[in-house]
Amino acid sequence: MTLWKRWFRPGATEVATLQDCQQADFGINWVFDMDLTRTAYGTWSGGRYMHFGEPLGEERFMKVIQHAWQRGIRTFMSADVYGNGAADEMLGRALTGLPRDSYCLVGAVGHDFYQGERAGSKGYPRFTATQTPGEYASYLRMATEKSLARCKAEKFDLLLLHNPDFTGYTSDKVWSGMDKVKEAGLTDRVGVAPGPANGFTLDVLVCFERFGALLDWAMIILNPLEPWPGSLVLPAAVKT
Repeated sequence: MTLWKRWFRPGATEVATLQDCQQADFGINWVFDMDLTRTAYGTWSGGRYMHFGEPLGEERFMKVIQHAWQRGIRTFMSADVYGNGAADEMLGRALTGLPRDSYCLVGAVGHDFYQGERAGSKGYPRFTATQTPGEYASYLRMATEKSLARCKAEKFDLLLLHNPDFTGYTSDKVWSGMDKVKEAGLTDRVGVAPGPANGFTLDVLVCFERFGALLDWAMIILNPLEPWPGSLVLPAAVKT
């Protein structure tokens, strides 16, 4: 579970809008008119795609996701670049057969593993480095549609711009493209997910200032080992 990430809906004073999910009797499979929850299960963990934690076999990886749902977790997250789409596929398989209105599905796009070349530990380049500004919107739609197909879903509850570079934070064409994905019905919400160790404070503040009207959510990394720069943008996240 990605317990170390905090979710903010701009304008809200609480981190989440469905605190009852965390107080529920986890022996019961609750079904809500779903909104994103305080706790999310992310495919970043499990040791398969990001080499974090014990590597889980395929069957166990899916069973852990299903166990999380059975125990009351109601938000599941993947990013298209994890395993070059493999994490999307595993999450889709694990959630197959569960009522779609019983959980929220969060996707993240931004790293171009379709055309970009991996640069070792730095990973794949952002699409803003491989596409022209005129291609940003078409790339975002393509990446979203492919991610949804792998997740076996028709839409995301939230789509995040994943680990953006400076252009991603500040480009009108990038956020116009994200808004078009939302208008197309491929996601109910759009947001931004800054990457770790990026020194993203000023970038996120500029993004909030310029595109706050478009942003529904921000996912900010914040934990005892990484109190900065996430803690510096929290007041702006609440106010946006």
